[in-house]
Amino acid sequence: MTSEEILISLVKNKSLVKYHHGWGYYIEVDFGAIRKIGLIPDGENLNVSLLFANTVNQGRNFYSKEIKLDTLNNSKWKPQANFHLASTFRNLIWFETEIEPKNYIEFWQKNIGLLRQIEVNEAKGLIRELSKKEVIVLDPSKESELISTIFEKEYQYLNVCAGFEAIYSYKFSEIDLLNQKNKLKEDLSRIINQGLSIIGEDGSRFLINNSQYIEGDPPGF
Repeated sequence: MTSEEILISLVKNKSLVKYHHGWGYYIEVDFGAIRKIGLIPDGENLNVSLLFANTVNQGRNFYSKEIKLDTLNNSKWKPQANFHLASTFRNLIWFETEIEPKNYIEFWQKNIGLLRQIEVNEAKGLIRELSKKEVIVLDPSKESELISTIFEKEYQYLNVCAGFEAIYSYKFSEIDLLNQKNKLKEDLSRIINQGLSIIGEDGSRFLINNSQYIEGDPPGF
């Protein structure tokens, strides 16, 4: 089964399954803090990817909540920062971070006011300040990318997006085994619910099988 076919099999309305060029197939969801849950091939893995705080408004919603990272207690979860700058119509540049996910979240909870649209001439100061606080990594390569991607262009405004991504990785062999046992839909629904649980939500609005998450690794893995 393809990612598209798997996602369609999970949802109540197949029109929720869409494609994002450069990323892959995802379920479009209607929460203030998140709009996309992807099923993305990555080498030998198939990743369930929840893109929280991917825009300014989503970020303000996400960081105003009590975020319960400890619900991602399965070793296959990888929560990570996804900070980027965007124009009105597209994401432009992403930055890595050296701080732990918990500290990244705490920083933005204390600095929600930075999540806004800024003039391009404000960006240099903001980026350097975030780099000093180790919220993002700014090295010579990234500085060159900033110049070519933003400062040499004609953008007037940028959106500051403190994205946060929760990724759960399956081996393709695990996907095949779950499918053979007719457990794939149930397990994927469980993982999606576990991901959404960090903001106190679940997939009952859009999932056919709204299996709630179970602590720890699924049986057999």
